[in-house]
Amino acid sequence: MLFLHNLIVFYVFMLFNGTLTVPGWTFVPGMIIVIGCMLTWGTVIGMLSARYRDLRYLIPNLSALLFFLTPLYWRVETLGPDHQWVAEVNPLYHLVSIIRSPLLGVPVTQLNWMYSLGMLAVGAVLWLATFTPFRRRIPFWI
Repeated sequence: MLFLHNLIVFYVFMLFNGTLTVPGWTFVPGMIIVIGCMLTWGTVIGMLSARYRDLRYLIPNLSALLFFLTPLYWRVETLGPDHQWVAEVNPLYHLVSIIRSPLLGVPVTQLNWMYSLGMLAVGAVLWLATFTPFRRRIPFWI
């Protein structure tokens, strides 16, 4: 709900800015992939944090580091050709790109789709590998 509200504000801003574009249809599968990644990886990290209590101190710091390494406030092109690998190996960059690019009217690259689908597949496998055998132990970890 919050995302849809912010999407309206985004397009009003683009209208006043004079850069209004029609979003691409790939926005919808991109959202499905991102939501799937959030569910699978969030469950795995939540289970690990419940089991190993010291991870609750590491996760916020790691999230902040990944946030600053993800090109949200800066462009990948500003890194130069020698350092663009920083963005390319960051999995959050690809998840952001499959949503941001269609909204801006830019086509999504095949590399972004492959990384995002790979993250979803790895997250689903990890979720199945951790949740299925340990689901009865979670209440004791909490």
